[in-house]
Amino acid sequence: MSEAFLIEPTQTYETSFYQMVSDYKNNGETEFPKYFNPSIDTFIDYLKRLTEFKEGINLKPGHVKTITYWLVNQEQEILGVIRYREELTAQTFIDGGNIGYDVPPSKRNNGYATIMVQKLLEILKEKGKEKVLVTCEHDNVPSIHVVLKNNGAFEDNKISPSSGKNIKRYWIYLKKDV
Repeated sequence: MSEAFLIEPTQTYETSFYQMVSDYKNNGETEFPKYFNPSIDTFIDYLKRLTEFKEGINLKPGHVKTITYWLVNQEQEILGVIRYREELTAQTFIDGGNIGYDVPPSKRNNGYATIMVQKLLEILKEKGKEKVLVTCEHDNVPSIHVVLKNNGAFEDNKISPSSGKNIKRYWIYLKKDV
């Protein structure tokens, strides 16, 4: 596996982005990529929306500033997407957490989600963050493994007010004394 690194989305990766969109679509996962509607959005629309999310512009009620990163390799492939919300709302405190991530179907089972979370945690630690909340559905075994591999400490289970699903909540501490 070639080296992978996090970047903020750029126009350089447009071809890889559309390959990722097709990958999700071909596997019936139409909710990904987040914040992109292929029937009406262009790639430039998507990049603009991500910039607005990062800067807190034109946010819908209940949404907070969110920064998106792509895990990419030297071949300019997008291997996964990870989002960071600095603030938690009542909803994301139960279901969503500070970090959300997804890996396109053809890229799964290669450790990319674990790598993305690890690299984001490094960035957040450098910025002085003390802890982050990561949540997942109780039966999402791959995501549970990702969280545990990144030192997630199980907090509890809650029922999502929006989906009614059982959600596992984990804290990842970035400072040893927290």
